Amino acid sequence: LIFDRPIIFAHFDHESYCKEVGLAVDYMTLPGDKVKDWNELTCSVLKILDGRDLYKEERKDWFGKIYTEISPSVCKDLSDQIVSLS
Repeated sequence: LIFDRPIIFAHFDHESYCKEVGLAVDYMTLPGDKVKDWNELTCSVLKILDGRDLYKEERKDWFGKIYTEISPSVCKDLSDQIVSLS
């Protein structure tokens, strides 16, 4: 989301993952193609390579929900946090 690039959500094992782990959001509202197999993945990649981006507005909406406060030093802040963990 942060780079505003197309996203493909591959849910090859979606049902088992939902049973074992669960999801915090409604999967079908995520801002990108949802593919179930390699054929759908290939078609989705080809659409993106062809310049078809059907989820640009949805990504913008999700970005606003997730990244409520972005500071100019966000990369440095994140880097510092990661370094402090080690």
